Amino acid sequence: MAIINESGNSLNSEVSLNEDLRKLSEGESKDIILKLCVKHKGSLISSISLKKLLFPNASLDEIKFLVNKIDNTYDKVADVRTSRHESYISSNGITDIFLQQGGFTKVEKDENKSLKKQAKKDKLELEKAKVDLELAKKMLKEFPITKWTARISLIIAISLAVFELVKYLNQK
Repeated sequence: MAIINESGNSLNSEVSLNEDLRKLSEGESKDIILKLCVKHKGSLISSISLKKLLFPNASLDEIKFLVNKIDNTYDKVADVRTSRHESYISSNGITDIFLQQGGFTKVEKDENKSLKKQAKKDKLELEKAKVDLELAKKMLKEFPITKWTARISLIIAISLAVFELVKYLNQK
């Protein structure tokens, strides 16, 4: 397995993307790194080389952070090796498939959609809770009236029952 170090020797005349890491989403940045790994299948690419070739304006810590995030995905879409001062990344059997299915950019968009749906759902639940609170307050205001109406209805019902009973007893 070839190691591509800070000089970029194994990359021959690789075109530098010179992307500004801060203008890209995290998913797009990770996909760019994976695409370089697929292009140089079988080679370990150092974080220093990634900085030099892809993101010259980024700090080495930012590059290492991205490489570690790629390593910590549940699908292990790339092989990552780390030492004290350096991180190396290379493609594996699922890297290309993962990129064809949209890569981290798609994962990021799906997460954003999910978060937006959850936010909308939370907003609707909050509005529902406000309406429920208003209804409960109205019910509390009307409760004494309802209680008196029920008492009066009970008295009328008992009175009518007694009246009918007296009327029935008088007929006999």
